[in-house]
Amino acid sequence: MADEETGALWRSLHLGYTESAGHRLLHSEIAAEYEGLDAASVVVAAPEECIFLTMMALLSPGDHVVCTFPGYPLL
Repeated sequence: MADEETGALWRSLHLGYTESAGHRLLHSEIAAEYEGLDAASVVVAAPEECIFLTMMALLSPGDHVVCTFPGYPLL
């Protein structure tokens, strides 16, 4: 029941890690949600990169972090 493009994606599906920057179609779909944004301007970050960037932006030397355990190991 899929269209030709989606059927081709399904037939070539690889169950493994994707490019760390995200699939080009993901960039296109995200850009389509925002007026004036093109796919080349979209930045997609992997979870560990997002956690790192968040911690660097919010924390200072001497701060303490409380998180759940067990949890995501990168925390």
